[in-house]
Amino acid sequence: MRPHRLLTPLLLAAALCRSPLADAQTSNDAPLPFRFALVEGRMIVLSNDGQPGAPPSGSEVTAINGEPVPMTLSGLGLAAAPADRWPAPGGAPDRWSIQWKRLGDSRLTQSDLAPATAPIPPAGSDANNRSISTVIDLVRGMDRLGQETPADAVRLGTALAGAWVGTLDYRDYGNDRRVILPTRLTATGGPVPVLAFTFDDGPGKTVRSRESWSLDPTAWCIAETTSHCYRVVTFHAGPGPGDVTLVADGTGEENGEAVASRLILARRGDTLSFSTLTARPGHPLLMRHAYWLSRVPPT
Repeated sequence: MRPHRLLTPLLLAAALCRSPLADAQTSNDAPLPFRFALVEGRMIVLSNDGQPGAPPSGSEVTAINGEPVPMTLSGLGLAAAPADRWPAPGGAPDRWSIQWKRLGDSRLTQSDLAPATAPIPPAGSDANNRSISTVIDLVRGMDRLGQETPADAVRLGTALAGAWVGTLDYRDYGNDRRVILPTRLTATGGPVPVLAFTFDDGPGKTVRSRESWSLDPTAWCIAETTSHCYRVVTFHAGPGPGDVTLVADGTGEENGEAVASRLILARRGDTLSFSTLTARPGHPLLMRHAYWLSRVPPT
């Protein structure tokens, strides 16, 4: 898939809640060497059992024993966590092969780990059963979004304005495997910000895309070659100066099939995150695209 087609974020979101995975556990699952939560349709590590090479708290697991995490979740019809076990239809494995990455990294890490021998204690946000609605807040140990206000186009433009550098992660449409592209973003401010993206798509291959965003209290519209609008679900100003959270719902199409979609964007300090989640009918919302960008200081 051409990277510029990924730039119209369709959906994001997933607050922590009681885990259907925990409810669905049977003798055909096995203990993982880490505890996780599903946030924004992504498997985020909360804590681990201390093995060398185990994915650290705040990292994302992308594949387990060679199978992309979204493929398993879609088959199970699950959408939330926390949990510390994983389906093992062939019996408990002697080892877990875990593919993971730190948020914002452009490479994937592979770890070979033993199953946990004892329950992994809750940690951080998991310990107090706090409601975390974004990856960036979970990683930062925050449990608040700031004050809910009518959607504010000027505040959104101010939050976006400037130069940003980081990564675009996306889930391949054919095999669900993770692809990561180093990404740069330059955004204007104002009530209709213009976003210019540059993607490093391999040696000698650079892809560029440009789009404009408009926002009113009910709709968020993203215009590239065409315009697509999403219904504003919530807008929060804060908790810090310049911070915002914006969630919007809509619909889209993947591989010729209609999907539900949600976009959530969050700026916290010098970090900007926004993800697209999509779901076929009867399936959970899973991450399709996710940006993790750091602000470049003005020169």
